Amino acid sequence: MGAGLTSIIIPVYNQLDVTKICIDNLKEYTGLPHELILVNNGSDARTTRFLKSVPEATVISFRKNIGYTKATNLGIRKAMGRNIVLFNNDIVPTFNWLENMLRCLNSNKKIGMVGPKTNEGPRQQRVKTQLNTVKEIQRFARNFNRPSNPKKWYAVDWLSGFCLLIRGELLKKIGLLDKRFRSGLFTDNDYCIRARKAGYEIFCAGDTYVHHFGSKTFNRDRADKKRALSRDRHKLLKKWGLKK
Repeated sequence: MGAGLTSIIIPVYNQLDVTKICIDNLKEYTGLPHELILVNNGSDARTTRFLKSVPEATVISFRKNIGYTKATNLGIRKAMGRNIVLFNNDIVPTFNWLENMLRCLNSNKKIGMVGPKTNEGPRQQRVKTQLNTVKEIQRFARNFNRPSNPKKWYAVDWLSGFCLLIRGELLKKIGLLDKRFRSGLFTDNDYCIRARKAGYEIFCAGDTYVHHFGSKTFNRDRADKKRALSRDRHKLLKKWGLKK
């Protein structure tokens, strides 16, 4: 794996508008060495053309949607970086996002994963904001994300997978995402459990804000999504012998 290089993996299934915002802001606000791997998960023609046009990106394309987890794992297999970042395509990368998260990760070899604060996510990562435009998001984040402040880093039991920095050594030790969680639901919970069982800690970089539009990458009707949540939650509980 490349020394100092971070691999950023984004599975994409349509949602061209937010995907453009994500990649445009990623290019503008990611100053550290990185490679971008886009996994085109059966997107429409317009989205496919856009992904192919992204400069210096590695694009892996599939004619049909093979599911979040399989697509992400294929991106991970292609990665050359020392560490991996998993992105949803409905987020807005911000000023110093990668610098701050890497500082947190590199502060202790026992930290296996780091996630940011966000507007749309689990309670342990959530910040109350009302931001309506990308300009407002970046203005807020520029103040929120500097200076880097280790006093704001804290351990958590799990992190949302919408923006997740994973130590390469951890990935080698516990392997890829569990393919039984095909749609990506509870994949992050499962990976965090595996990381903790392997002796690693999981941290939220409380000095880093990354905006999440939310529910853009999971294109299902409400009833179908509810069934998928119930099914994958049962899989997680069964796998780890957890109580409901």
